[in-house]
Amino acid sequence: MGGSYGGYATLAGVTFTPDTYAAAVAIVAPSNLITLLEAIPPYWESFRNVFYQRMGDPNNEEGKAQLIRQSPLTHADKIKTPLMVVQGANDPRVNRRESDQIVIALRDRNYPVEYLVADDEGHGFARPVNNMAMIAAAEKFLAKYLGGRYQETMTDPVRRRLGEITVAPEDVKLPESLSAGSSPGGALSGKWSMTAEAGGQVVPISVQIDQDADNFTGSISTPFGDGKIEDGKLEGSNFTGTIKLDFQGQPLQLTMNGNMEGAGVPPVVFSASRVN
Repeated sequence: MGGSYGGYATLAGVTFTPDTYAAAVAIVAPSNLITLLEAIPPYWESFRNVFYQRMGDPNNEEGKAQLIRQSPLTHADKIKTPLMVVQGANDPRVNRRESDQIVIALRDRNYPVEYLVADDEGHGFARPVNNMAMIAAAEKFLAKYLGGRYQETMTDPVRRRLGEITVAPEDVKLPESLSAGSSPGGALSGKWSMTAEAGGQVVPISVQIDQDADNFTGSISTPFGDGKIEDGKLEGSNFTGTIKLDFQGQPLQLTMNGNMEGAGVPPVVFSASRVN
């Protein structure tokens, strides 16, 4: 049982040495080293080459082959250990797709896997109620496969939260990218869950998009207030235009290369997945 690198070590243990462990709990665990490196946050950019030297450089054939070989996802078909996967939906370091990918790989071979995702957490759980829910679930899970004991009782808030963060593996889908692609007009319409990251802080944002051909408008909701999207433009498969935001009377600009500009607003990096 481990988190972050410990989560990778957990997945590596059950894939590279599949006969060793009776049960495993992987928390915010990288499963695919290629997509992990693709998701390096901007404030780690200066260390990108260090990661390439230590892990493998995806820009050359030898390095890419090394990353694929050392990714637990590549060897998911070897897993024979009961596995619980735990993820924060807003994790900027180990993106949710790292956990989604391993859950899907196990689900698609009809192998049992348990999955917890907290929509209000990032790289590890910080809220006590989420931690207690995770620990209660992990304790029961480990007791089942190790033959130990666990505490069945818990407070009502913890029991309720555990139900909220438990995800059925059959419901897991890899998120669509926030782009129009070759889809017809209206492909982006709907509700999106976004995170805005600036200076190491991650802010959840709910976005409603109404798309008409290559134009879209919409609204945003954040912990700090609400705003609206005006005059959004699409070109090809990427957001190359500017979304104008009237945010609490302050004009801001959101460009999909990951910057938000305005008076007193630091650079912000966005990630998004469709909710419905």
